[in-house]
Amino acid sequence: MNHLKLLLLCTGASLGVPAVGYAQTDGANAETSDGQQRGLDVIIVTARKKSEALSDVPVAISAFSNQELQERQVRDLSDVALLTPGLSFESFTGGGFGTPVIRGATQQNITVLEQNVSVFLDGVYIPRAYAIDIGVFNLDRLEVVKGPQGALYGQNSFMGSINYITRTPGSRLEAQALATVASDEFYEAQGYIGGPIVSDLLAIGVEGSFTSFDGTRRNNHPLADAGISGFNTSGNLGGWERWNVGAKLVFTPTDTLTIDASYRHFDNKNEASARYNITPTAFTRSPPQVSTVTPNCGTPFNIFGEPGFGLFCGELPTADRDRLAQDPRQFGTVSETDFYASNILWEPVDDFSIKYSFGRIKAEALQIQALFDFNLLTPGSTLTFNLTPFGDFSYTQHELRASYAISDALELSLGGFTSRTNDEDAIGRGPAQPTLETNQLTVDQFPIRLTDARTEIDTEAVFGSASLSFLEEKARLTMEGRLTWQEKRQINNLSGATREVSERFFDPRIILDYRLYDDVLVYASLATGTKAGGVNIDPAAYLAVGGLIEAERTFDRDKNRTFEVGTKARLHERVYMELAAFYIDWDNMQISSPSTPPPGAAVDPERPPAITLNLGSATIQGIEWAFVYDVNDTLRLNLGGSYVDSTFDDGVFGFRTAALCDGNVCDDFIGGNQLPRAPSTNMFGGFQYEVPAPLPFASDAAFYLRGDISYQSKQYADETNTAFIPSRTIVNLSTGFSTDRFDLRLWVRNLTNADYVTSSLFIPSDTFGASYTPVLGQLRTFGITATTNF
Repeated sequence: MNHLKLLLLCTGASLGVPAVGYAQTDGANAETSDGQQRGLDVIIVTARKKSEALSDVPVAISAFSNQELQERQVRDLSDVALLTPGLSFESFTGGGFGTPVIRGATQQNITVLEQNVSVFLDGVYIPRAYAIDIGVFNLDRLEVVKGPQGALYGQNSFMGSINYITRTPGSRLEAQALATVASDEFYEAQGYIGGPIVSDLLAIGVEGSFTSFDGTRRNNHPLADAGISGFNTSGNLGGWERWNVGAKLVFTPTDTLTIDASYRHFDNKNEASARYNITPTAFTRSPPQVSTVTPNCGTPFNIFGEPGFGLFCGELPTADRDRLAQDPRQFGTVSETDFYASNILWEPVDDFSIKYSFGRIKAEALQIQALFDFNLLTPGSTLTFNLTPFGDFSYTQHELRASYAISDALELSLGGFTSRTNDEDAIGRGPAQPTLETNQLTVDQFPIRLTDARTEIDTEAVFGSASLSFLEEKARLTMEGRLTWQEKRQINNLSGATREVSERFFDPRIILDYRLYDDVLVYASLATGTKAGGVNIDPAAYLAVGGLIEAERTFDRDKNRTFEVGTKARLHERVYMELAAFYIDWDNMQISSPSTPPPGAAVDPERPPAITLNLGSATIQGIEWAFVYDVNDTLRLNLGGSYVDSTFDDGVFGFRTAALCDGNVCDDFIGGNQLPRAPSTNMFGGFQYEVPAPLPFASDAAFYLRGDISYQSKQYADETNTAFIPSRTIVNLSTGFSTDRFDLRLWVRNLTNADYVTSSLFIPSDTFGASYTPVLGQLRTFGITATTNF
């Protein structure tokens, strides 16, 4: 039988049926949150809004337990992406535009409210990009669910979702304390305690954490070590200060009723990332100590009497480390987020339940960054800074869901959902005159508002699913669907104009799975994903003549249809594998376009302001694979990866870059080009070696050695496919001793000290040519972490 299973899976692989993500906890003595021993394929996830073993879920999921997040040195979504097939993550210049990308489906505009991948904390949607990268401390697990999830999650789960699931206090007392000291002034302290207050009635969990880091790249600005107050780190770039506190209360008045309530506060202060600018020749007036690069291809420009080019061709280089310089009075994203959630679960009889869920998030953010790095003058000089993002949001949701297993063969669920979003967002630019006495810049010093708007979104939805087993319960057909009504209003604070767009859309998903053997599952699914439409803000040049023409004041939703086949299988008691292949047809893509100047507008008709319209389409296809192999009782190996081909369809016109392409290095039409900021290949591998090593004070001690290597192929910086971010390979290593109650770990991240570009902003201009802002990854860090469990 094992030979037959191996033959079937190998045949599937040869036909392009690849692996999807896996979930397991490393270490021979791994336990679930219930404290029970588990095998490779027995991890419980809630990706389909119910508790299921991962190996039974016919959906591509990568899940990480709390223990695995610690063992693999995961701190944020950038680390998660290194270990997840088909996922990449960009934080850009300071954490304000965190952008997860699943299966190569990037979006052109990273500042929009809706993203292609939705993020949830305990089932509550997080709308804004500056609030999604909250860290991983005190999580029970983290799930990356791939493919359209609108039928179950809604809220723009266009290409997938990321779910943070926090730990829940139970019937026994648990406590954990963690402390880290590392290079580049990295300090970390975390603590959790949870357990019963009144046995079988009331339990509470309380958590807190603090992390600070100086960054790994030296800031060569004259004021870098001038003692400027605030959260700016000492002399380096890309550091941060982050802390959070939280509590969860669980009340169980009867055997059939459970009520929980939780609160968390996140406070993130991110320094501006280490980066440099590639700008047209006329703007590269930098002193010798600043690293500068100019565009080198595309349309020739004459900018203020100086020659230049429209685009950059080739590999985006890493900057000279001795010439990185950024004014320390700027900063990346400063954000505060408050999170509230509550659930009421009533299970009056076996196989029937009703669950009400409430969630609310409030957040605000501010980012102030130098527009150009050439103003390295004495304090008191005039500097030009960008203010983005700047704003706040509040979001409230209610959900009611009923589930009923009529029999072993038939399960039904039905529910309703409503939410309200209020979002304030502004982008500003202007001069400021900071001094050592005033230190940080303030919002009042920015008189120019490029955009300033309030968006209100009301969403209502009904959803349901039905799952029917047949063929002696070996086969199962699942049908899911969500009907959504959404009203979006945008108030332009600059003009006072209010615009509305109303939409209704239906997102279905059909899944057919079949269990070839008890430990081999194959499946196929067809699903649609929807990303809501929106409103274009009137360019300032149009305000005097009534704003945009009627046809361009709103844009429609875009849609994808995803077909996926896959398998989850245990080939042997020590080998677990997942494979999947997918095809995505993406229509009505929201992309940038030149607006149509209204009559009387004082603009160059050949270079009008850009807006968003539904003018593109793309095709994405790829494979994903992952497996874990327990070689013996002391050694575990894991391997995974993905290959994605994501291209614009023929006939798509590159409106943003048409004036920059000279017909040689690129064309006006971008059909056949790869979608930008989407690596085609990512691969990772790791090992965990663990042997008993009794110590005088701990007879149950074990010695372990953990290694992980991650590779990401090159990715293009823009839709012309002229400039690209080169491939990178990151190696992490850790070793230490562990017992049931204590763990002491020595670790190093980026062992080879790889110097790499992690992402790049691209800002095209028909007047001045394109500007790029390559952001640099962290260099090698090393440290020691001690963890105690009580």
